[in-house]
Amino acid sequence: MEATQVIIVGAGVAGLRCGQWLVSRGIEVQVFEASDRVGGRIATDRIDGYQIDRGFQLLNPSYPQARRALDLARLDLKAFAPGMIVHNGTTSFCVADPLRAPVKSLRALSAPLGSMRSRVGLVKLLGGIRFERHPSLIDPDCTAKEWFNHHGIDESAIENLLQPFLAGVTLEDHLDTSARVVALLLRSFLRGTPGVPAGGMEAIPLQLAEHLGGRITMNAQVVRVDPRSVTLADGTVVSGDVVVVATPSNVTGTLLGGAAPSAMNPVTTWWYATDEPLKAGATLIVDQRQGPLVNTLEMTSAAPSYAPPGKHLVAASALGLHAGVDDEQTVRTRLAQLHDTPTRSWSLISRSLVPYALPSFRPPADLVGPQSMNDVLVAGDGFATPSTQGAMASGERAGRAALQRLQ
Repeated sequence: MEATQVIIVGAGVAGLRCGQWLVSRGIEVQVFEASDRVGGRIATDRIDGYQIDRGFQLLNPSYPQARRALDLARLDLKAFAPGMIVHNGTTSFCVADPLRAPVKSLRALSAPLGSMRSRVGLVKLLGGIRFERHPSLIDPDCTAKEWFNHHGIDESAIENLLQPFLAGVTLEDHLDTSARVVALLLRSFLRGTPGVPAGGMEAIPLQLAEHLGGRITMNAQVVRVDPRSVTLADGTVVSGDVVVVATPSNVTGTLLGGAAPSAMNPVTTWWYATDEPLKAGATLIVDQRQGPLVNTLEMTSAAPSYAPPGKHLVAASALGLHAGVDDEQTVRTRLAQLHDTPTRSWSLISRSLVPYALPSFRPPADLVGPQSMNDVLVAGDGFATPSTQGAMASGERAGRAALQRLQ
């Protein structure tokens, strides 16, 4: 193959964003992807007329990278309701942003969220990260739980609200994630309302890939990486001026002969079809008990394109990998409690087992992350933050570093 300026290993969101940024500046790139599709961990399967994402994933339009790298109007983003319902199986309460839904937020005054002093502390903390203090300024970094305790937030508020909600965001249920990372994630929720593209989450990488034309080679597994070349599984050696590895953390560590920069948290999502819409509508239900689920949502309440006409699609997620029949029956029973409706007639359309869903970020966390390993540039959410924003931001950062090396 002809030599190219920048070789990118991996056509996930980070690699595609890196390529998009470089191509827009006249740099020739070649992307090698081991699978038969782009997107990495962001994928959408079509089963019997249903759109099934690989796990419960959302895009927040407040992400700076979403506004810079994507045409949000073309994605036709379907937003879910701001706020959430926190449910323990028998009782529930609503949580809403007081700035966007002041009346709805007043209903949470009777919720078991600790003393008034604790509530005021939580509001001040969230207001600070929304309008003033950038998460990177939290110094020294600590776990999210330590951060909440430091700001005087009661254990009841942590156990009944923050821990159940954030378990579905970070995919760990002990609030061991870095306070800087959690603050950044909370900031995005406070500034925007997440949703899904009408065509499924895969519409995001497909749109990024449009900018790369024929520069992506599928079914091309890279088995060796050097600072100025890569070797494919068939023995082909491709040379370039700069190499960027944009793969999941565990793969990056293997390719570059070092330890993975971070562990990966797994998740399982069950997808059910029902004939009737659910009471919660487009509002996320957080399982306060965190057993077996962390959250559930009727996708079609906001994005009807996720199901055939007259049908409705429900997502339900749990931490870890759950492949057994008994697990599914337990989930179905819990969903009946959370949605207050019989679920025996629901059809299980699919179960997404995602062993490498999100990187784990224990403190201290570097929100910028390393730019290279063994003189090879790296990109991915494991080198930024565990989100689509983090993946795209690291891709752009790798693109900028590649351009500097070319000059």
